[in-house]
Amino acid sequence: MDIYAAADELNTILREYDWLTAVAVGGLDEKEVIFVYTRRAVRNQQLDRLTSEGWKGFDVKVEKVGRARPTRAQPA
Repeated sequence: MDIYAAADELNTILREYDWLTAVAVGGLDEKEVIFVYTRRAVRNQQLDRLTSEGWKGFDVKVEKVGRARPTRAQPA
């Protein structure tokens, strides 16, 4: 399983939670990492386990970013 498939599977599992903003793949310290972005600070066993053990062999980093909101396009 590649990192994108692992991130997609993790997103499917976590999307039921209201604190989830997004699951994405990015680079950190010259390696690929799965990022879990949350709307607020979250502490629970599942996220603690993901950050300590990873997911499907990939490191996981949890970051609070707030709620994603659409923006209005500004006229040119």
